[in-house]
Amino acid sequence: MKPRSKELGPGWVYFREQTDPTLDTECLLLFDDDLDSEDDIPPKARHAGFLVEGLDTETIEDCLLRSQQFGAEDNLLADLESCIYYWRFDTFLPYLGAPKPPPPDVVTKNLDRQFYQSLGHERASTPCRAQNCSRGAIQYSVFCRVHHFENIQKKPCPFND
Repeated sequence: MKPRSKELGPGWVYFREQTDPTLDTECLLLFDDDLDSEDDIPPKARHAGFLVEGLDTETIEDCLLRSQQFGAEDNLLADLESCIYYWRFDTFLPYLGAPKPPPPDVVTKNLDRQFYQSLGHERASTPCRAQNCSRGAIQYSVFCRVHHFENIQKKPCPFND
């Protein structure tokens, strides 16, 4: 089989343990015909002792294509790194040797901070139209930074500076 030529067919890979696989790790590939939609782990995998779901073959093929984009043609370690990264973090490897991504709450907080700071300065000469707010409105808005953030993001603003 040549995974890079899309010859795997639809299915899933299963492992015995949750640890990161190596090139020598034993795994079980079950095609869609062998999968039972009633169970998280198909009976064939459970019976053989493969209780940890890996990736589906389509995602594996996408991960292999991703490692090719890094110039890692026919590099099995790069292919494995790409697949493990997706399996662990549910996102594609950004570059070979990439550290694990930050937790989603950290990413959200950083993006929220960037958006809040991008709103610019408040104009003291133009009051915010939010009820009982004594702050100034930002440029191109009738609200201060806090209330503009809340209006756009549809959640409470965690900043007050």
